[in-house]
Amino acid sequence: MDHARYVGLGPIWWVMLALWGVCSSACGAGVGDDCREMSDCADGLVCVRAEGRPYTCQSPREIGEACEYFRECRPGLLCQCPPDTWSSGGCVQAACFAPRTEGQTCVSYRNCAEGLTCNFATSPATCQQPGDEGASCGAHDNEEQQMKQCAGSLRCNLGYGRGQCSAPSAEGAPCWQSEDCASGLNCRQTSSRCRTCVPPLDDGERCVVDDDCAGDLVCNHALEPNQCTPPVAQGAACVDDSVCEPGLICNDALDPPTCAEPGAAGATCAEHGDCVDDLRCNASTEPATCAHPGETGQLCFGDAECPDGQICHHADDPLWTCNAPSSLGETCGWDYDCAGELVCVRGSCRQPIAEGEACEHSFECEKTPLRCGNSAASDCIQPRYTCNAHTQTCLLQQLEGGPCGVDLDCRHGLVCNTGVQPSTCRPPGAEGDPCNEDSDCGERLWCDSGACMYVRCL
Repeated sequence: MDHARYVGLGPIWWVMLALWGVCSSACGAGVGDDCREMSDCADGLVCVRAEGRPYTCQSPREIGEACEYFRECRPGLLCQCPPDTWSSGGCVQAACFAPRTEGQTCVSYRNCAEGLTCNFATSPATCQQPGDEGASCGAHDNEEQQMKQCAGSLRCNLGYGRGQCSAPSAEGAPCWQSEDCASGLNCRQTSSRCRTCVPPLDDGERCVVDDDCAGDLVCNHALEPNQCTPPVAQGAACVDDSVCEPGLICNDALDPPTCAEPGAAGATCAEHGDCVDDLRCNASTEPATCAHPGETGQLCFGDAECPDGQICHHADDPLWTCNAPSSLGETCGWDYDCAGELVCVRGSCRQPIAEGEACEHSFECEKTPLRCGNSAASDCIQPRYTCNAHTQTCLLQQLEGGPCGVDLDCRHGLVCNTGVQPSTCRPPGAEGDPCNEDSDCGERLWCDSGACMYVRCL
């Protein structure tokens, strides 16, 4: 407060100003009043979004009521997606709920009461005490969720079959990634099914990937066999950009492919990456050269790189170029070279085969989706039509229990389990479920003697 403005005021004014100062923080907006942040509201109220209105001050949300973040909920409650409202598409609606106690289901460690974590070794996952050395833990797509299953600095090491809480592993111990290993060791594939902590490879030693090599060495696939070497200098042979020194690319247009600086306009190229950032590889010249984007016939990776009315056409695969979509009977390299609902069959745009009619390939039934997530994009049909390998007709991908010959015949998240007859669409097999091949089983399970089993790499 600027006291100089109030010099000369009587005592009563100083009292009123003091009360006003207190009220400005404790006597905020009331129920239903507009607000922009929590501090705008009186004590005990929260600033929340009201349907059809801007944010207003309201009483805290109770258990089961929708929320956007935790401060909207009554103290002690969480604003998250309760485990029993979680779907395959993600969180349907966050709500206020009490933290889960030990043994209750969860989808995240944040669902659990203080001191507990979400253990994914159980099905469904449940809130448990963080695991000590040797305790079971399960895989999760999120690294933080996976590691929170274990106490302290222990890691959930998936190299131990089902997953096991362990300290960084010593040389020769199982691992799933290099972070599972003690300092100075890498996690390397040492058999078809096992990974082991081993010292990094030195210059000249055989390798598979860059992570196998020590320090700044790279796994050079231009050598036979692959060997760890320092990054390759300009003018030396290469097979991909990763082996070249920083700032260089592996230019496939050169014979043999050679580490070089990205090309300026007019330089020979085989792909966009051979050119400097603002140029594209244009296949309308012979040989292809680096040029500015927006020209018919230029090499492309996506439609956005082409002029209006044109697409990135695959008919000249592997040199994709900007051209107009193909009409009925015209040449194509894949479905999306064709106009409208036409599909690409043996290099020519044709009408798709109708549901239930005989087919040989899935691409005859409908356009193959560009991408297919849980929230289907406009160019994605889910489920899609396939040429069902069991019936040899165009059918929608099957639900659990439906006939199939290959995994593509089944809906997202299901596999075609050929370990049972007749083969049907089923969830990936759990430990002990029947199988015919590894793909019938869930992640990190292998088909062993007709049953899905974990492999212990010890």
